[in-house]
Amino acid sequence: MYLHEISLIIFQVLFIYLFFNNSIFNEKITNKIIKVKYFTNIDLVVLNVIIFLNLLILISVFSVNSTYFFYFYILLIILALTKNFLEKIKINFSYKNVIILLLFFVLSLDLAHELIFGWDVQWFWYLKALNFYQDQNFLNLNKIPLSGYPHLGPYIWGFFWKFPFNNYEYLGRIAYIFFYILAIFSFAETLKINNQLRSIFSLIIILATYNYNLFNGDSDILLFIFLLFAAKFVNYLYQSETKKNQFPIIFSLLGIGNILLWTKHEGIVFFMFLIFSIIIFNKLINKKNKLILITSCFFIILLRIVLLQILDVPVIDTEFSANPLDALHVNLQEFYYRITNILFFIFIFLIQSPIYLITLPLMIISIKLFKNDPLNRTLLLFTLLVSGFLFVAYFSRTEVIFIAKYSMREIMNSCSGIYLLVISNLFNKYLSNNKNKYLE
Repeated sequence: MYLHEISLIIFQVLFIYLFFNNSIFNEKITNKIIKVKYFTNIDLVVLNVIIFLNLLILISVFSVNSTYFFYFYILLIILALTKNFLEKIKINFSYKNVIILLLFFVLSLDLAHELIFGWDVQWFWYLKALNFYQDQNFLNLNKIPLSGYPHLGPYIWGFFWKFPFNNYEYLGRIAYIFFYILAIFSFAETLKINNQLRSIFSLIIILATYNYNLFNGDSDILLFIFLLFAAKFVNYLYQSETKKNQFPIIFSLLGIGNILLWTKHEGIVFFMFLIFSIIIFNKLINKKNKLILITSCFFIILLRIVLLQILDVPVIDTEFSANPLDALHVNLQEFYYRITNILFFIFIFLIQSPIYLITLPLMIISIKLFKNDPLNRTLLLFTLLVSGFLFVAYFSRTEVIFIAKYSMREIMNSCSGIYLLVISNLFNKYLSNNKNKYLE
C-alpha cells in the first residue's frame, strides 16, 4: 500500500470521525431543548448518525444532488462549531476517543489491504454504489438487478466514496467501520462499570466479531450495527429514571427503524419483532407512547411503499423470493427434509457465532434467576419470533439446503447484537444484588 493511500485513509478516518462528532446534536441541545440529561456524548454521536442517514434516504429517493447536500451539511457543522465556540462549550476528548480513532484507523487499513468482493457485492451492491457515486438518480436503479431492494447501504458507500476525496471506492466502506465501532462502544455504556472496563468489553466484542468479509460492501453488517444502536435505546426504555421523558428514546428508535427499512427487508422484520416484544412486556411505557410506537412503525412502512409506487420502483423484488403458501403443498417426507435441514443450519450457525454461543446460555440462566424480569421476557419473545421467521422463510424454499447454507448465517448474525442486552442485563443485576465494588 502506497504512502499516498495511507494518507488518504488517515484523512478519511479523521473526516468521518469529525463529521459525526460535530453535527446537529450536542449536550446543550439535549439538556435544554429536548430536556434529556441521560443521553451520553456517544449517544449524541449516534443521534447525529441516525439523523444523517435519514436525510440520505430523503435526498436519494428525491434525487437531490449529493454535492449540494454535502456542502449544506458541512455548513451546518461549521455553524454548530461556531455556536459552540461562542458559547464556550468545551469539546470532550477523552482516552475513549483516542481508542476509537486508533481502532478506526487500524481496521480501515485492514479493509484497504484486502479489497475482495463477494458474489452479491460484485453483481448487485457495487453497481448500486457506483450509481450513486456517479450522481445517477434513484430511478436509474431500475436498470440494475434487484432495483427494488433497499438501497441505503450502497448509498452510504457511494456517498463517502465521493466525499471528500472522490478517490478509492473503499474509502466509502470505511464509514461502515466507524458505525461498527461506534455501535459497540455505545452499547458498552449499558454496563454499570467504569469506563476502563467498558473499553475492555468493547475491544473483546470487536475481537470476537470483526471480519473483513463483513465490510466487503454487503449490507448485513449494517443491520447488526443499526440493531445494536437500537439495543442501547431499548435498554433506556427499561430504566425507571427515563420513564418521565421517553419521547427522545422513541424518536431515536423510530429513526433507526426507518433506516433499517431502507437497508434490508429483514431489518424492518426484526425491528417490528423488537417493538412488538417491548410493547407486550415493558410496563414503563405508557399507552400513549405505545400507540405512537405502533402507528409510527406502520407509517414508515406505508411511506416507503407509497414512495416506491409513485416512483414506479418495485417494493419487493421477486427474483429470489418464494411464496410461503407453496409450503402448504409439501408431503410428509418433504416436510421432514426441510425441517431437519433448517434445524441443522440454525444449530451450526449458532455455535459458529461467539455472541450466540455466550448470550443464549446466559439468557437461560438469567430467565431462571429473574423469572419476572421484563427485559428477559422481551428478549425471549423476540427470539421466538425470529425463530418463527427463519422457519417460515426457509421452509417455503425448495432448495432449502442451498439457500440456508449461503444466507442464513448472515441473517442470524445481523440480529445477534440485540442479544448483548442479555450480558448487560444479567451483569448489572448481579452487580446490583451483590453491591460489587465496580458498580458506579
